[in-house]
Amino acid sequence: MKIIESCEGMRAYTQSLKDQNKIISEIDTYGDLHQGHLELIQEAKKHSDHIILTVDGTTNYASDEAITAENKEIYRKTLLNIDIKFCEDAQVDTFCYYPNKDFWGYYDVSKTNDTLKKFMSRPYVEYIMQIWPKQLEACKADVAVLGQKDFYYEVLIKHFIEEAGLSTKVIRIPIYRDQDGLPTSSRNKHLSVGQRRRAAYICKQLQDISSWSPPSAEDIKTYLELAASNARCLLPQIDICSMTTLEPVSQVDQETIIAICFVVGEVVLQDNIIVKPE
Repeated sequence: MKIIESCEGMRAYTQSLKDQNKIISEIDTYGDLHQGHLELIQEAKKHSDHIILTVDGTTNYASDEAITAENKEIYRKTLLNIDIKFCEDAQVDTFCYYPNKDFWGYYDVSKTNDTLKKFMSRPYVEYIMQIWPKQLEACKADVAVLGQKDFYYEVLIKHFIEEAGLSTKVIRIPIYRDQDGLPTSSRNKHLSVGQRRRAAYICKQLQDISSWSPPSAEDIKTYLELAASNARCLLPQIDICSMTTLEPVSQVDQETIIAICFVVGEVVLQDNIIVKPE
């Protein structure tokens, strides 16, 4: 497995792959890899003959450069070798671990339309907007594989792809869940037993909405806010949007995504469901 640690190194290497007519898939992660990432890798193998997995290693997802550098050093000392071994065992072709300042860039938010601007306050979106445009260009990926849990990222990545005139195809796979129904995430390990139980309760309430007869957005919000209150969690964001237009819907009478961001203790978690009315 090849290991790359710079933007220029990535750019040169992927060009050599393109010269060999390789089909490249790219999987972006924050490191601390787990079964959910393995599912992404297995999906990528179906669509390409060279898999690049990138890690930024900033476990607090901070945009402040000093904090980011500190987080990266923690990652290098504690998780880097574990993640490299994980990727070797999964037969990933290239592991890219890069300094943030190498891929960091300024992205003009005014380029986005009004529909996308509403997502700017979502978890870590500002950070993603500074990393992804340059990374997409350097990776030259034919395929980007994402989990459904990362819905907000998918929306923005598709925007970047269109804006840059790239031909990258975005593939979404279903959310991989732990046995208790909580979406698999490296953040889950920061939950106590009680906090995890409360988080799983909220996810279960979200899942139950799938069985409702076409509900209204207002009913969904009221139901989820009550669930969060019962679980003693914060629920700062609920998005109920058309999967076609990404515009908010008042009634779930079309394919709709219901996405939530909730906070248990100090841990920020995300989950969503896609509802397809009959």
